[in-house]
Amino acid sequence: MYSLIADKLPWLLSGLSIYIQWQLGNKKSSAWIVSLVCQCLWLVWIFTVQKWGFLPLNISLWILSIRNYWKWRNADAVT
Repeated sequence: MYSLIADKLPWLLSGLSIYIQWQLGNKKSSAWIVSLVCQCLWLVWIFTVQKWGFLPLNISLWILSIRNYWKWRNADAVT
């Protein structure tokens, strides 16, 4: 199981991260939820392989994803 998480998960999550950015550019609302799920899986990878240098990035992306979703949702409500 460790090998699956340590070796394969980053490839899947990298592809998923690219897909999310594409969907965000197309203003797909589901991309925000997928982004948070992806960050959760990155967090699993960080703790599994103990790559603590990625933790500040992960926390920042959690915060930015929530912030941007909130701003995006409120902008749609105003228009």
